[in-house]
Amino acid sequence: LGKSRLLEELGRWGRTEHLVVLNACCQEARGTLPYAALAELLEPLLINDDPQLRGALQNLNSLQRTAMAVVVRGLAPAGPLAEIPLADYGRLILESFSALLE
Repeated sequence: LGKSRLLEELGRWGRTEHLVVLNACCQEARGTLPYAALAELLEPLLINDDPQLRGALQNLNSLQRTAMAVVVRGLAPAGPLAEIPLADYGRLILESFSALLE
């Protein structure tokens, strides 16, 4: 169907427009944790104190940042982990990545 090719072209266009383009892949056979591909992309940006990522992190509320800190190494939680019910982590992590990438 050409989905990979379409995404490659979209990435090329994004780079010409000076956008940050992230590229990752997930493989079911590797048994990686949910959000591992996204977390692995963000971790080097955190280490390098990327100004765009720093600005995007400011848009997260404290619950979102705390939930995201569970899957992104090097990201300090905004509050105690005990404040978030276990059943809410998945939703909050998804909302965090969505808000971060807007």
